[in-house]
Amino acid sequence: MIQAPVQTRTIARWSGLVLWFILLIAVAFSCGRREELPPYVVDREKMIEVMADMQLVEAALSAKQSAVPDIWKIAPLYYDSLFAKHQVSRAVIDSSIAYYMRRPEMMQKIYADLIIALSKLQPGQAEEITEQPDSLEIVR
Repeated sequence: MIQAPVQTRTIARWSGLVLWFILLIAVAFSCGRREELPPYVVDREKMIEVMADMQLVEAALSAKQSAVPDIWKIAPLYYDSLFAKHQVSRAVIDSSIAYYMRRPEMMQKIYADLIIALSKLQPGQAEEITEQPDSLEIVR
């Protein structure tokens, strides 16, 4: 059996160690790095807040539908108010939803936290929103 010279074995051993070191560094940096959000996407916490309020607006509109049959015609006014409250635009929220929908793991976590946030509401809090006088009823 022919053995490789000592120098060749040493080089092979060092090159293997260097390869493992580079791989280790790459894994370490990739695990710790978080994906940076594009400027047109709201962060996770704000998304949960906005989506919770959107659910409350939907509930309020549904509750008022029997009293005001054309309530869905003025629904954009409710949403405009919601977006103004959170200081975001409809386009940013639409872009954020599209962004998170392309990342199912992130969206699943958002929905889980949304359910928790909605469940923490006081039992009468959602009803208060739907029972507040509507500006259309005041004008009539």
